[in-house]
Amino acid sequence: MEAQRPETLYLDHEISDSQLRLLFACCAPALAPKGQLILTLKQVSGLKTQEIAHSLGMRAAAVEKALQRSKGVLQRQKQGLQVPFAETARPRLEVVQLVLYLMYSEGYSASSGADQIKKELCLEAMRLSRALLDIPALACAGSEALFALMLLHTARFGARSSSAGAITELEFQDRSLWDRDLIHLGIVYLNRAAAKATPNRYLLEAAIAAQHCLAPTFTATNWSLIRGLYQRLEAVHPSPFVRLNGCIALLYAQGPQAALASLEELATHTYLKHNHLLQLGLAKSWQLLGDTEKARVHYQQALAATAIAAEKEFISRKILELERIKA
Repeated sequence: MEAQRPETLYLDHEISDSQLRLLFACCAPALAPKGQLILTLKQVSGLKTQEIAHSLGMRAAAVEKALQRSKGVLQRQKQGLQVPFAETARPRLEVVQLVLYLMYSEGYSASSGADQIKKELCLEAMRLSRALLDIPALACAGSEALFALMLLHTARFGARSSSAGAITELEFQDRSLWDRDLIHLGIVYLNRAAAKATPNRYLLEAAIAAQHCLAPTFTATNWSLIRGLYQRLEAVHPSPFVRLNGCIALLYAQGPQAALASLEELATHTYLKHNHLLQLGLAKSWQLLGDTEKARVHYQQALAATAIAAEKEFISRKILELERIKA
């Protein structure tokens, strides 16, 4: 629980939002960075253990163990969680940004439940990110880039699914449903961040999102530029998921044959080999190459790898499309 502090200390330039205060408090210096992250995702974001495990690429048992370890450290201190003053909170900012990023990501592409999007979780992450920018001592280019990324992704919510809740691929989305005001605001924050900082994770991801938002059509998307941005992103933030997204960009930039070898290499990765997004990428590649049987196998593997009802329905549709092609 958050330790009690006199309310008179929460001046306009301090951390006044109650959820943001709790977020900073959970990022206690006594805890290891990953312990801070897990505790905050659980206590502030309200994510389930399995959702945290999915976000961090960990096993659920390891997440639970880390959570109990962090709680034990705090109990032994017998001081409770302390909310730092804004001037002394900056060392905690990097973890806070990552918590908000992961919180939004879980909402944007849910790892559990019936729906692909958890809008309430996304909107709360956006609210907290915007509140962070209102604190002069903590406002920075990284937080501006993070907020830009959220704005640009949220702008496309209206076209990501049908009125019945069925997933609509980016290629077939009605771009007139995209929120142009949010896109404009996202570009404003992206430009602000780019003018102040060297490329970082959030800035590069926002730049990629901007390329998608500014393309008038799917075929007009600058996939070569997006591929290059993913390569730069992998240099500053190595991750199998970044590499996977880079492979998908390569698929559209240079064709399925160019991407296939890299996708198959990723299929040997311990965490990714059972990931439905990788299987969808492989299925798409083989489908474009005309091998419907191999495409079907990977679609079936993707179907088995996701627990989201909307994603299962989407993948089932892709399998039916293949059956119609064969017929």
